[in-house]
Amino acid sequence: MKPAQRLFGWFIVVAALSAGSAAFGGAQHEYQVRFDSLWNPIDHSTFPVSAHFSPLVGASHGAGFDIWSPGEVASLGVERVAEIGSASVLIGVINSAVTAGTASTRIAGSAPSAPDVVLTNSFMVDEAHPLVSLITMVAPTHDWFVGIDSLDVRNGEGQFRSEIVIDLPVWDAGTEPGSN
Repeated sequence: MKPAQRLFGWFIVVAALSAGSAAFGGAQHEYQVRFDSLWNPIDHSTFPVSAHFSPLVGASHGAGFDIWSPGEVASLGVERVAEIGSASVLIGVINSAVTAGTASTRIAGSAPSAPDVVLTNSFMVDEAHPLVSLITMVAPTHDWFVGIDSLDVRNGEGQFRSEIVIDLPVWDAGTEPGSN
C-alpha cells in the first residue's frame, strides 16, 4: 500500500470519554473516534460529486495484531474494504483477534450519508490493547481508502492521551490497476 493522490482532507479525532473501570487487572479507557470528511465538490472539483465512504471498521489492539500497514501487501479484508466497501472478511479477522486476546474492541460504524457528514464511534482500550487501527473505503475509486494504522493512544510517558487529532492521507491498496 502506498499514499494515493491528495485530493481530500480528513481528520480523525480520538478523544477520551472517561477513565473506565478496572478490568482484567488494568484500567480500561473509553474513547470516541470522530471521522470528519472535509471533502466537498467546491474545493475538490476534480473528484466526482458521488464520492462516498464505506462503513468505518477497525479495532483496538496490542502490538501482535495488524489490520494494515503502509508499504505492505493488502490483506483480503483490506482489499474487500478498499475495492467494494465490504467489511465482512475484515470483521471476521478482527473477531478472531478479539477471541484470541490480541484485539480488545471491534470498531464498526455506519457509512456517512454524505461526504461531509461526521461519524462517531466509541471503543475501549487498556494497557494490553492501546493501539487503534481503522479503515474506510473512498469511492468511487479502484482501491483507495483512508485509515490509521496502529495508533498508540498513550503519550511517550505511557499516559493515556485525552485527545488526538490526525490528518489522514488517502492510501492506495495496490490491489487494482489505475490511479483512482
